Parts: sequence; C-alpha cells; structure tokens
Amino acid sequence: MEKKLRHIEICKLLGGCGYNLSLALHEFTNNKPGPILGLSATIHGDQNLPIEILRQFSLELEKIDFKGKVLILPVANPPALSAYTFKNPIDMSNLNRVFPGSEKGTLSEKIANAVVKEYIPQADYFIDLHAGGAFATVEYTIIGVNSEELAKMMGQRYLYAGGFHPNSMTFYINQKNKQAAICELGGGGKNNKYYIQQGVKGIKNVMKHLKMINGEPELPKKQYCFKELVRIKAKHGGIFKPNLSIESMHKVFKKDYLLGTTYSPYTFEEIENFYGTFENNIIILLRADICRIESGETVIQIANMDTVKLI
Repeated sequence: MEKKLRHIEICKLLGGCGYNLSLALHEFTNNKPGPILGLSATIHGDQNLPIEILRQFSLELEKIDFKGKVLILPVANPPALSAYTFKNPIDMSNLNRVFPGSEKGTLSEKIANAVVKEYIPQADYFIDLHAGGAFATVEYTIIGVNSEELAKMMGQRYLYAGGFHPNSMTFYINQKNKQAAICELGGGGKNNKYYIQQGVKGIKNVMKHLKMINGEPELPKKQYCFKELVRIKAKHGGIFKPNLSIESMHKVFKKDYLLGTTYSPYTFEEIENFYGTFENNIIILLRADICRIESGETVIQIANMDTVKLI
C-alpha cells in the first residue's frame, strides 16, 4: 500500500506574513486496478467530527488489502475550520453554494475552483461528510442522482432523496455524471464514539459495495427514505431550551408536542415555542442541550413520518 500527501495551492493570504492557503489531499493506492473513491469533509468549518472519522478510517485503510484508490480531502474549507465558523470568515460565503467557483473570484470561489480542478476529476464515486456543528446533532444521508445504492451503503437508517442544492459540490459532481452522497452524521459533542464508528463502518461498506474490498456491506435490516423534510428555524434570537434529548433522535412526536422554547437571556421572558410541522414528526437534527440561538438559525430538522417509504 502506498500513500501520498499533496497540497493543492490556492493563494497567499494577508495574515501570517503571507500565509500560503492550500488543501491537503491524501492518496491511498494498493497498485491493484479498481474504482477511485473520493471522501471529503469540513466544507463547513464548524463541522469537525468528520475529520476524526476520516483520520480513523485512514489508519484502518493502511491495514486493508484493497483495489483501486482512495482520495481523502479532510478539510475543504481551512479558513472556516480555523475560525470554527459555518461560512468562510474572510468573504462570508457558504463554500457549498459557490461551485464550480472561479480562479479569479472570491476566496471561496477560488477554493471551489481548486476542488473542481484538482480533486473531483480524479475520483469516480464521492462521499461528502457533514455534521450538525457546534450545537446540533444530525443523522441521515442525502441521496444524489443515480446514487441511491451508494447512499444506502453509509448504513444510516434514514435517507432523503430531495437532491442537492444548486452550486453545491455534490450537485456539481452529479452534473459530471458521477455518483455522490452526503452523509450527515453527529455533531454537538454528542455520542462521538458511536458516530465515528458509524462513519468508518459506512465508508468500508461503500468500498465493499464497489468491490474495492471483500465482504458484504453491514446494513440495517430496514432503511427508509423521506419525501418531506423541514428545517424549523428560529424567528428570534435567545437561549434555546430543548424539550428533547439525544435519545430523541429518530423518535416520532405528534404535531402538538412542544419540541423546545426560546427565552430572552436578559429578561428571562419566553420568546418562542417550537412544534412539529406534520401530524407525525420524526427528528433527524436536534439541539439536545441548552444553547444560544440566533434569528434564522436551524433549531430542529424534522421529516414527515407518514410519507416515509421503505427502500
């Protein structure tokens, strides 16, 4: 097994006496013909659990006899990771909304352009790992075009076939007639060990599915696909007090169940109550602890359990 690390140069930044911004790309090959799998993470800087998933997977990969090649882009957005922010703090852009980018554009557009030129052309199949961020925990997989089987291999019980956002990395990948899936897993500092194990296991499932390693994928007995998915966002900023716990993940709650409340940190006055949109709401993203929240931020993400289908 051979491994290489190369740096995709982006530009020089003002800070650090002309800091050279680059993207680290790991390449693992075993000199046996086969598919090329691309794995990426941290397109949003506050989602760092996937980095540990990819690190632990890379350690296991060194001991595995596999075919083809694996490319790992652990940090797609270094400025955002450094600032621990969802968006690039330099140009305040969501990197995952500016693809394919431009070599002469904003910093985020330059990064996207480098990913498009130096990473995406090299791989055949793609898994992009996300998490819930600093306060939220999430657990589901988004299916790309002609990618249902690939997405199922990540081993999550619930999937969503609503497609990718235009100008996102995975949307661009699908436009190039390549399969891709987004695995939303963990975050909020909850159940890290479990989510890391699930992530590593899911990637190995993908490799089994692609015949890169021997064995059958280890999947749940039943997997389901959402048709309707809703983000419940805060109208007002304040302190959010959930009426849920981490054990509420994938549980179903009626429409009249109080999911949580926001109150003013200054007056202690109750500002906003949150309820489900559907008659039967299944939780796929939640804030399990008391935390600050700003107007417009996602509080909870739910799906309609009545329109879920078995796949």
